[in-house]
Amino acid sequence: MKTLFTKQSVLGGLLALSAVAVFAGQPPNTTNLGLSAQLDGKQQVPAVVTDGKGTFFANTTSSSITYRLNTSNLSSNVVEAHIHLAQPGVNGGLMVILCAPDLLPVVLPCSSDAKGNMSTGGTIFFDNQTAFPGVPNQGIPKPVNFLNVLQALREGNGYVNIHTRNIDGEIRGQIKTGGGIPTRS
Repeated sequence: MKTLFTKQSVLGGLLALSAVAVFAGQPPNTTNLGLSAQLDGKQQVPAVVTDGKGTFFANTTSSSITYRLNTSNLSSNVVEAHIHLAQPGVNGGLMVILCAPDLLPVVLPCSSDAKGNMSTGGTIFFDNQTAFPGVPNQGIPKPVNFLNVLQALREGNGYVNIHTRNIDGEIRGQIKTGGGIPTRS
């Protein structure tokens, strides 16, 4: 049996292949993610002995992260909170500052009591052209921009890290998709 190809079918096939090639290099839809993490000292690298715990919930769009961060029973007050990019068990580059005292008014201050009890949150807006230079060798496609960061988070390659006055990195939690900020009924 002989198969005949018309100009239209060949052209249509080439157009379909070009579309696949163009979109193959693009990250999948990474917007509108619900993210969550449970934080403790065991996830720190190296592990930290602490009674401290925390939770992180977030919802994302293509240009923002709205988050809620709670911590308790830490060794001292919270001084910084960040999102880093790395797989579990590996320390990674700092990508998003959630709270820090020295960067006002750019980000929220970390307002906790002496035992690290804190409940904070807000929305951080990003321009997709924003470059994140702090991620060497973390497997993020170049240029590193917010959509690529969201893709890394979707793949489980991000964690929340809490620094206290006593311990530089007291609790950590690997970010997982699903969850997001709980709604109140």
